[in-house]
Amino acid sequence: LQPDGRFATTLKLADGKNLLSIEVTDPKGYVGRIERQVEVSDTRLFLLAFADGKLSQIKTRGNLQNAGTADADEIVGEGRLALYLKGVIAGKYLITAAFDTGSNKLEKLFSDLDAVESDRLLTNLDPEKFYPVYGDDSTTVYDTQSQGKLYLAIDSDELHLLVGNYGLSLTGTELAAYQRTLYGGHLVYRSPSQTRYGDATTQVELFGAEVHQQHVRDELRSTGGSLYYLSQGDVIEGSEQLTLVVRDKDTGLTLARMPQEQNVDYTVKYDEGRILFRRPVASVHQDGRLIDDALLPGNPVFIQVDYETEVDSFEKTAVGGRVRQQLGDHLALGGTYVNDELAAGRYELQGVDAEVKLGKNTRLVAEYAESSGTDSLTFVSEDGGLSYQEIAPSAEQQGEAWKFALELDLGEWFGSPERYRAGGYVKQLRPGFLSSGNSAEQGSEKAGVHTSLQLSERDRLLGRYDQEEFESSDPQALEESRQGTLQWAHDRKRWGFALEYRFRDSEAASGMSLDRSHIGAGRLHLDVTEQLNSYLEHQQSFSGETNNQTTLGAEYQLNRWLALNGSGTVGSEGRSAQAGASLQVGQSRLYLSQRVAEERVGRTSSTILGGETPVGAMARVYSEYQWQRSASGYRNLSLFGAERRWDLRPGLRMLLSGEYSEIDAAPEDDRRYTAALGLSYNPRPGLKMSTRGEARWEEGGVDRVQYLSVNHLELKLHPDFTLLGKYRYSTTRDRDQDRTEARFTEASLGLAYRPVAHDRFNALARYTYISDQRPVSLTDNSVEKITKHVASAEWSLELNRLVEWVDKEAVRFQREALAGRKASETTSWLSIHRLNFHLVKNIDLGAEYRILAQKEADDRRQGWLLELSWQAMQHFRLGVGYNFTDFSDDEFSDNDYSVEGWFVRAQGVY
Repeated sequence: LQPDGRFATTLKLADGKNLLSIEVTDPKGYVGRIERQVEVSDTRLFLLAFADGKLSQIKTRGNLQNAGTADADEIVGEGRLALYLKGVIAGKYLITAAFDTGSNKLEKLFSDLDAVESDRLLTNLDPEKFYPVYGDDSTTVYDTQSQGKLYLAIDSDELHLLVGNYGLSLTGTELAAYQRTLYGGHLVYRSPSQTRYGDATTQVELFGAEVHQQHVRDELRSTGGSLYYLSQGDVIEGSEQLTLVVRDKDTGLTLARMPQEQNVDYTVKYDEGRILFRRPVASVHQDGRLIDDALLPGNPVFIQVDYETEVDSFEKTAVGGRVRQQLGDHLALGGTYVNDELAAGRYELQGVDAEVKLGKNTRLVAEYAESSGTDSLTFVSEDGGLSYQEIAPSAEQQGEAWKFALELDLGEWFGSPERYRAGGYVKQLRPGFLSSGNSAEQGSEKAGVHTSLQLSERDRLLGRYDQEEFESSDPQALEESRQGTLQWAHDRKRWGFALEYRFRDSEAASGMSLDRSHIGAGRLHLDVTEQLNSYLEHQQSFSGETNNQTTLGAEYQLNRWLALNGSGTVGSEGRSAQAGASLQVGQSRLYLSQRVAEERVGRTSSTILGGETPVGAMARVYSEYQWQRSASGYRNLSLFGAERRWDLRPGLRMLLSGEYSEIDAAPEDDRRYTAALGLSYNPRPGLKMSTRGEARWEEGGVDRVQYLSVNHLELKLHPDFTLLGKYRYSTTRDRDQDRTEARFTEASLGLAYRPVAHDRFNALARYTYISDQRPVSLTDNSVEKITKHVASAEWSLELNRLVEWVDKEAVRFQREALAGRKASETTSWLSIHRLNFHLVKNIDLGAEYRILAQKEADDRRQGWLLELSWQAMQHFRLGVGYNFTDFSDDEFSDNDYSVEGWFVRAQGVY
């Protein structure tokens, strides 16, 4: 309730007629009541429409064709129609529609409705790209994504119908998977009826699209950092689909796919072709195994990015879909078909699948698929995108694939779900078969079984066996491999142990044995007292290359904050000892240790600093940092890897991470280590600060170093003033060749003045600096560097209730340089001044003066524009004016002609 008696509230009304009663009692006890009948319809719509038409006489000089005229003196009709509709129909269907003809001649407004803008698929909410964003509190939402003039979406619980842009992901099966971002029609139907296991009885997904771009797929091995370069620049905006893929280190099978969300998990720069994750991406995913040949245990993580790039080609089409039908509760049949006329040639994929479900977690799956052609240009990188290798398809890419898989939850049948689980698979991918992300498995036949048995509350048994065969013309390449692993874990309250056994047998096409080994490992942990716990680990090679190792360790908790630890290791590779201390602060743990090792290569000493916490809402544990000294010199090392956030105090948070990874690559092993430190400070509303620094070193095939710094400041200087600052910097150097491979700098500072108490004066200002040097591309060895300085400001001031002053000033300096060529520089200045006069009740006069100057060309254009407008009714305005300027205000115009003349304008807004 306001002091003047006004009040506001929100009521939820039922569909149909409602009796609304408002009752007020004054201090003397008098009561007043108002009653109204309010009818609520189950159809609720919001409509916004805009129409603008202009009839003008244009006198042109210069390039008449660019001006859109055939004569030097012509009467031209131009206009634009746009509308936006959103709401609920019949209480069930949510409809979202938009139509925008764009500015065009009147006779062409409704022609070429299927014409598309090839530079955008899904609008990117990038505050650094567009001029009008200055760091104020405004929010922009795009829910009508469309390259074309028309967008229509109808949604309900079971139906989704769309005409516009969409990300397509047919990933219901492994072999017939397909991903792209397209413009066209998209239909998804899920029947409301379900099986006893919660599956929809009928599922249909169909698509048809116009394709004006090329599909590219990049597969990057995670480096442990957060900065990655794509193989292509000038990526079509909004077209990327990014997924983290975990593959089994022994069989190459896909274990997990984790889709990433833009502006939540990562940000992307489309022009530069650059991905920046919010936090470093671990290069491995822990799998709980005791035996491992590498220093860094776990399964490798890959970053798969599907996106679109512009091509100069004729319009192509892509059609297809997937259908899945339940035949009762237990049997489902499905089919997938894709026909994509890619720029590189036609790609066709067709597959059928069946699923027999005998329980919630018990099923038998069968798949068969055929493909012809290639579904994308595929590039693979082992170094975060600094270099790529193209996976070139064969001239006539064609093949088929099949798969059978069984998943059993035996415990579910006996009232103990997920206690006794087992499964198996067999699949074959013939050479030439291609679907989304399986190029590495072409020409392979794989089979395996696995089991997970919770024998009791204390005992767990894990087993796995896999075998694979490859077709290869290289006699030294892997042709056949077999591997089996068995692990038993027993846990008590104060002690426990785990035993693991593994055998491996692999050979090349020539018959030569590549690896034939049997190895075992065990771990025993014992809590001697509540403060003292210990563990003993041993790894023993029974045959093959010797890799024995025994470790004894203990930890003593002095108090609730401080703990001491020590361990010693003796093995076939040498021996080592280490001691350290850890400090517990809240839920976080910091530790420092010293390690001395005597190995075959000599003596080394290491200082280790790291963090360790249980896996939870704010932590990921994957190891420690090391600074190492050896006979060969100094080097930094990170075994495993870790990431942790600390809430040091209210509003202050710290992120610390590091990782070591080893990459097997010919002709040498590449070693990579990464360190990152981040701080964020948000002590009160109106102040946000964050900074993150990251460094990555590589040794082996290439000696490389990369640094990255990301900084952000948002400050409310006053309720009326907002300041936004951003700074990003990265450099990558090849230390072998002493050259910079890639570098970019982005800095921007914006100030917004938007008064709370009045709106007589509003102002926005911003300065942006960009310097970008991309890595050498696959097709062009020249290094391109672009530098930009852009400063701009605009404001509006109501001098009084009759006069408003609007002004815009902008200056841009740009420098482009190619290796071996002279750099080109341009300096441009735009100045617009406008006065709006409110003459009488419904009549306004606008006077505008424009200046466009280009320094290097010694070109300066300027002129006046006058417009008299009449507000004929609430939603309609008429105007007449004269354009005295000798250049167009179209930002896309080459301005190689002069335009002037009278015009009549009509505008409607609803």
